[in-house]
Amino acid sequence: MCEHWSFVQILWRFVMSEESKNLPIASTQFDRVQAAIWKQEGESGNGKSTFDTLTLSRSYKGDDGQWHTAKSFTVRDIPHLALAVEWAMHELLLKPQ
Repeated sequence: MCEHWSFVQILWRFVMSEESKNLPIASTQFDRVQAAIWKQEGESGNGKSTFDTLTLSRSYKGDDGQWHTAKSFTVRDIPHLALAVEWAMHELLLKPQ
């Protein structure tokens, strides 16, 4: 097995798990920070509606030698979080639909 799992490998493991029922519409990685945009469906007063959500996560290698995903970040991650949010703004707000 590869020493460092790529974001695609981690995402594939998540997608293949029973917890996930859909795929992100877009995803990227900046250093160890991953960003994914998801299309969601919900109920509102006017019936069903769709909206987009952004998830941010960080990969790290645990004491057990396995790669894990966290939703908390260190100071080292701040520039990469900024890049991920800028990417999401471009994907969701500036890109022609």
